[in-house]
Amino acid sequence: RQTPLIEPRSRIARPPPRPPGSGGVAVSPRGRAYESLRAADVLAESQDWKRALATIQKALDQEPDNVLLIRRAAAYAAMARRFGVADEYFRRALEVAPADVPFLAGRAGILLRLLRLNESEELADRALALSPGYLAARFTRTCVEIARGDSELSDQAWKTMLTGEAAQLAEWLDADRADYTAALSVPGFEQLCDVVLGQGTSARLPEIVRALK
Repeated sequence: RQTPLIEPRSRIARPPPRPPGSGGVAVSPRGRAYESLRAADVLAESQDWKRALATIQKALDQEPDNVLLIRRAAAYAAMARRFGVADEYFRRALEVAPADVPFLAGRAGILLRLLRLNESEELADRALALSPGYLAARFTRTCVEIARGDSELSDQAWKTMLTGEAAQLAEWLDADRADYTAALSVPGFEQLCDVVLGQGTSARLPEIVRALK
């Protein structure tokens, strides 16, 4: 499933000749860490997120400062619903690349699930300052405002979305309904669907996802 927590997984290149993690650059690990990374990615292909996370953590035992491994651990922890663990990996990834928009938005989504609303909004705003209109950051900021009970929402552009954006939002809402309901309440989730997809859409999410594919 796709969620706004992570960026698409890139293919792994052969281990480079330079030392892994050097200079804060996301490079492929070597030796046993590289084998663990490959094994974790195979598990991720079958959406076995808990085992993928455990396996990538074995790679980090070998190379704890490798940026590529930290980024992958953040993604797999998020997908395994280990949100506290994911937050720590996202934090470490952003220490190396503080202007990484997908990871700013990804951590904002994690913090929303942890009910750390002000921090979530701050990171979403940072992502939007770097990339205005970035969908995951817009979405999370709207979630935060609804969760807080704001009387007016800052983003008024949802009705002008492209079809692809609407399809992505419907997938997020359908896949992670329980998370958003926990953070926003049932009425808050219904309001979120009304705002980003249209009135009364919360009850029709699977149908909308199929229609927009």
